[in-house]
Amino acid sequence: MSKHQIRQIIEARMPKDGMVDTGIKGIQLFRATEAVPCVPPVYAPCVIVSGGKEAVLDGQRHAYASSQYM
Repeated sequence: MSKHQIRQIIEARMPKDGMVDTGIKGIQLFRATEAVPCVPPVYAPCVIVSGGKEAVLDGQRHAYASSQYM
């Protein structure tokens, strides 16, 4: 399955921003179409389907996207 197909499936299940359970233990979908303010959460492993993410660790910014891993 291509990344484009995965994105289409997620967008069909999540027409708006937020988080939903998938019915699979430990797997949730999160969608944000605008920047989310910096908060101190710890995320379990995640997959970025489109766009990018920035993590701040000890004051250093680390940007990553769907083709990069951290």
